[in-house]
Amino acid sequence: MKRLILLIILIFLFGCSNQVIELDFATGGVGGVYYPLGSTIAELISDNVDNVLVNAYTGNASVSNTNLIHEGEIEMALVQSNVANWAREGIDTFEAPVEEIYAVASLYSEVIQVVVRADAEIESFEDLRGEHISLGKIDSGNYFDAVNILKAHDIELKDIHSHNLTFSESFDMLVNGEIDAVFLTSGIPTSSVTLISSKIDIRLLGIDEETLQSIIEDFSFYTREIIPAKTYLGQEKDIITLSTRALWVCHESVDEEIVYESLKGFYQSHEDLRNSHKSLRGESLNTALDGIAIPLHPGAKKYYKEMNFEVDD
Repeated sequence: MKRLILLIILIFLFGCSNQVIELDFATGGVGGVYYPLGSTIAELISDNVDNVLVNAYTGNASVSNTNLIHEGEIEMALVQSNVANWAREGIDTFEAPVEEIYAVASLYSEVIQVVVRADAEIESFEDLRGEHISLGKIDSGNYFDAVNILKAHDIELKDIHSHNLTFSESFDMLVNGEIDAVFLTSGIPTSSVTLISSKIDIRLLGIDEETLQSIIEDFSFYTREIIPAKTYLGQEKDIITLSTRALWVCHESVDEEIVYESLKGFYQSHEDLRNSHKSLRGESLNTALDGIAIPLHPGAKKYYKEMNFEVDD
């Protein structure tokens, strides 16, 4: 609440002086895509929007970031589209609707990846029973994706030895043989997986078509995804899995012009961003509204209307 009061004061000052407005941008763990991409967006906004300084912070990803927005502790964040939907509706992990969260842009597909040690006797999801598995931090979208996928294969948490670890912790323990598998939801290729595949032999688990379609019927925010062969060292075939979208979101109190100018700068620099962040390859302004089921911030509406998008008022 204190941050919101400060933000309102700063917005007032912004309108009548050269006072710099500081905004906080929550990302994710260092080993994933959220942190480097969020840091780049924060830097881009700071460089392109007058009198605005955006500070990027590591975080526990989607659910935690959404709660920080609800509490007024941060102004911008990266979250999974499914988590944003749950937040607005006040369902699943959220006890009440998070009405403060608004969408800015849909950035890329976050792919559900299940990475196992090649020397572990894990060839299918059924083989995960009794094994030590990292599901991600409890307050992350990664964790809920893992639980959803396991339940679709009739695997309950009591059937495995679950670990709630960050990306970096997960892969350190995988290398050391302390755990057998890691669930992660991230853009591909994920730097942590690329690094781990250079240290140990790994295998990725795919989801069979029948189970995949059942999951999509139950959770409409998931879509069929393919991890192409050769994405990671030793991966000789395509892996069929699911994905959701990564959203750039903000608090409702962020000034309309700041969001508008931030988006304008982002897409003007999009070609350079796509070259520096592999997760953005194939993404463009044409995908900016994909998978968004929460309200757009007024500044985002202004920008997309200017770009001739049909935006619902």
